[in-house]
Amino acid sequence: MNGTNQPDTPLVDDVQLVYASLLVWFVRIALVALFTTFILYATGIVSSAIRISDVPTHWHLSAREYALATQTEGGWSWIVSLDQGRTLSLASLVLFPAGTMVLTAIAIGLYIRSRLPVYAAITFLQVVVFAVAASGILASG
Repeated sequence: MNGTNQPDTPLVDDVQLVYASLLVWFVRIALVALFTTFILYATGIVSSAIRISDVPTHWHLSAREYALATQTEGGWSWIVSLDQGRTLSLASLVLFPAGTMVLTAIAIGLYIRSRLPVYAAITFLQVVVFAVAASGILASG
């Protein structure tokens, strides 16, 4: 005990509580999307250029070799192939990092509302870094 009638528990602010509760829902949605799109791909309900039975033959390849073997373009080109089961299934994985970016952007507003401008500024810079990283602007290749 700390000399008061309060237990020794860490303090959690409102921003953390809101972020955590939204994160729980985002993860649930992303997991349902991941499961659903994989089922659509695995069952063949959504056609794909690469059959699921052919996927294990490419497991030993590097990312570059895989792209060449499957004639997959790099970067953001997957967006135009969302009608293919494989791409749709892999695209559902994007929800996890996208969720982090969205929730971090929401935290900016929460920090501003809580009158914590320094935290809002730091969080804004995090979103900028996320966006630059996701854009591929700085990628060499």
